[in-house]
Amino acid sequence: MPPTVIRLDGIHELEEEIFGPVLHVATFEADEIDQVVDQINARASA
Repeated sequence: MPPTVIRLDGIHELEEEIFGPVLHVATFEADEIDQVVDQINARASA
């Protein structure tokens, strides 16, 4: 599998960890950083 970049609309789209040369990129507006961190932390504790 060649190196691959996958664009996501948000952390909610990342359903499982993928091993290999894959980079997931989720973009967000700077003023959304607190919500994005909260979403990441909620998934880490689930």
